[in-house]
Amino acid sequence: MSEEASQVPKELLESVRDAVGRKVKLSLRKRVKLEIKGDKMENRVLALAAHRAYLLTARIPAKVEHNFNYLEIQGIVCNKPTQLFVEYERGSFSVKLPSTEEVNEV
Repeated sequence: MSEEASQVPKELLESVRDAVGRKVKLSLRKRVKLEIKGDKMENRVLALAAHRAYLLTARIPAKVEHNFNYLEIQGIVCNKPTQLFVEYERGSFSVKLPSTEEVNEV
């Protein structure tokens, strides 16, 4: 994934805004790869608001798959330079970003 690949297209961004709610101000929106059972990866959108994180499908219409308050986070592990593993009260997920700079940004 290149720098441009991590950017969310305008049409998908509108769908993301509809899914999380128009009144929610999103400070960060990134396309990521969600790790599914082993080595299988699927495209998703990671959207961060002031108090919540959202993981949405990367197709139109976008649907919220996971959302949680930052206070629910129990751990964040970075096993590889471009991978984040987030564990929260109701579950966990592992996402891959295109660069270490973007991992730091998230």
